[in-house]
Amino acid sequence: MSNIPKARELLFDAVATMPSPWREQVKGAMELMYREQPAKPPAPVEKRPMDAFLAERIRAYVARHPTEHLQDVATAFNVNIGRVSEALHWKR
Repeated sequence: MSNIPKARELLFDAVATMPSPWREQVKGAMELMYREQPAKPPAPVEKRPMDAFLAERIRAYVARHPTEHLQDVATAFNVNIGRVSEALHWKR
């Protein structure tokens, strides 16, 4: 398993004893081991969170409307279609 923070720490300690040409290469590589800041802030949450009560309501709705498409059920409850599927398969 990778551990980038530990690798940076080990390289930082090793740089002090490296010959000059390698030192610059390792420093350059260490700078690549940091994530850039996101270009924009994360999108706001638009769908409601799933809970046991909502899952039960979805199952009851689908039982009353068995021919309705899952996307229409998701739209009616303002959830993702995957959450509807999870509710119907008792995964939530």
